[in-house]
Amino acid sequence: MQKERGKAFLRSFKVSYIFVILIFFTLILWGAFSFFMHSRLAEMDNTLSNIYTLISFNNDQKKPNVPQLLHPTVEIQLYDDDFTLMKSSNPYGDLVKLPQIIERYIRKGASTESLSINTKNMQIERDALLCMPLYKDLEASYIYRVRIQKIKNSEGQRKKNYYVVLTSPMKSFFQLKFSLYAVFSLIMGAFIIFMCWHIFLITSTNKELLTLKKAIKSIDLKGNMRIFISKQVKNPHIEGIATELNSLFSRIEEAVNGLLTFTADASHELRTPLAIIKGIVDVTLLKTRDVAYYERKLRELAAHADKMQSLLTALLEMARLETSGEQMKMEPLELMVIGEEVASSLKPIWESKKQTLELRLNPAPIKGNEALINQLVTNLLDNASKYTQHGGHIKLITDHDIRNNKAVLEVWDTGIGMDKETINKCFNRLWRAEKSRTAPGYGIGLSLGLRIIKIHKGQIEIESEPNKGTKIKILFPLDLTSFEAYGLS
Repeated sequence: MQKERGKAFLRSFKVSYIFVILIFFTLILWGAFSFFMHSRLAEMDNTLSNIYTLISFNNDQKKPNVPQLLHPTVEIQLYDDDFTLMKSSNPYGDLVKLPQIIERYIRKGASTESLSINTKNMQIERDALLCMPLYKDLEASYIYRVRIQKIKNSEGQRKKNYYVVLTSPMKSFFQLKFSLYAVFSLIMGAFIIFMCWHIFLITSTNKELLTLKKAIKSIDLKGNMRIFISKQVKNPHIEGIATELNSLFSRIEEAVNGLLTFTADASHELRTPLAIIKGIVDVTLLKTRDVAYYERKLRELAAHADKMQSLLTALLEMARLETSGEQMKMEPLELMVIGEEVASSLKPIWESKKQTLELRLNPAPIKGNEALINQLVTNLLDNASKYTQHGGHIKLITDHDIRNNKAVLEVWDTGIGMDKETINKCFNRLWRAEKSRTAPGYGIGLSLGLRIIKIHKGQIEIESEPNKGTKIKILFPLDLTSFEAYGLS
């Protein structure tokens, strides 16, 4: 109900808005029309005033001397005190007689008067009305502009007054009126066309904005966050808004995916160190120990806590870098040292499944992020143990290939192995092979491992057959500076 009222209010507001604009524009045209017509009247009065200055006074006859045809369209009439026509210069042939109307104005006592007279009904027309559109246009040939000038003659036995009446037809006045009609009609028509176009543009824009609004509302936050309105919207500005919104949604989607990825990675990768910590605590609590043993186990717990903190920091940094496209800061690392530390930390896992771990560790210096490389090796060894039967064998190798400038990291196991389809899909996020669904996990470790390898510009090779084990080989760029420091060749 409130929405309907709101829409009705907006419609009434739009109509009122357009109506006010039309009235305002009409008033402007009206004012301009009136200004031009009053200016034309003032021009006619000025012409009559200039003609009057050319009339001279005849001292011999003691009366004004009215010349003939001072202006081709102006009639000059001379009246005495009794309003008797004494002389007239008539350019039209038919005398315009106005004695009664002239007498009416002379009785007022004014020495000078300008007025418009309609000779059809012998009425005086008001200037304000004559300047209005369509007023007396059909009687234009009957209307004259008249100027009455009183002349005082003080010579002789008595003072005698004369009245000069200058009369001019107002055809030019009405011709200007008709010209303004044409001009203002064109202006008004153009304005109406513009307003119609404006209304059409507003209406179509509102429809397209409504389409954009519906498209935004229909966005699936779980799917592709994009607006598809290309066929329904033709306004380039709205298309630009949709493009910018799609760009914004794309960045939001990347940020949300990064957050989800970090959450999934963190929850997955913290499982192993938490299991190790729990194992240490459980074993320690089995019986009473001496103080030295407790101190040693607490240091181990502190070390694992530090690794978890470093891992979370590294995962956050990796998520940020993957979103922004920046490069991660790298530092010199030694795969041989990291491999030995990880193998030692995962010892409880080997022992719980009675598996054997073979270490063949040779220098393999690289540049990378220690927490991420540590987590990569942890994931590889944890997966090897997870998918290898009790009493199985696992091998960890680090080495260098000086000819190809590569540092080598290899993990071998005698586990269940993988077929070609599984090898192609094992790095897909959240994907797990049928054989591995009974094992704990969420299919995230290898996907994270592949991202870590790519960040470090590494390459991965997998050799595996079902029930014959798996060999994973990773090649990193060799850190030649650190390698040369070893004094090796």
